[in-house]
Amino acid sequence: MKYLEPLRVPRRMHRRFGELFDRMHRDVLETPFLEEVFTPIDTMVLSVDVKDTENEIVVVTDIPGVKKEDISITVDNSVLEINASREELTEDEKKDYWKKERICTQFYRSVHLPASVNEENIKASFKDGVLEIKLPKAEIAKKKEILIE
Repeated sequence: MKYLEPLRVPRRMHRRFGELFDRMHRDVLETPFLEEVFTPIDTMVLSVDVKDTENEIVVVTDIPGVKKEDISITVDNSVLEINASREELTEDEKKDYWKKERICTQFYRSVHLPASVNEENIKASFKDGVLEIKLPKAEIAKKKEILIE
């Protein structure tokens, strides 16, 4: 079966790389100080509803378990960015010690707005985990009906 000879080298390389990654993964998991060094961080992309009305753009998203002071909203060049974070402290009692784990969840979303907005009059409200942002359209962006003569 000489026609299978060229496949031997890639198979051997694939097997050796697999063994190398398995060994690296095993070494990392067996390192005792990793638990103290790395903090579990989870990043979630927010789902948003964007409503484009005649006078404003309304963006609504759910951010569960976050305090309003942990939310950041910015608008730059018709791009809305929402950042938020939530930290939880859990304690697990063991025989002779307490184990503390901090879990940090980051929330993020970037939305290209369908029109230019008046950045001075943007309003945001946050109630029961629901963030609502009202972005009034700039005068230039409002629809204007053109009459045909």
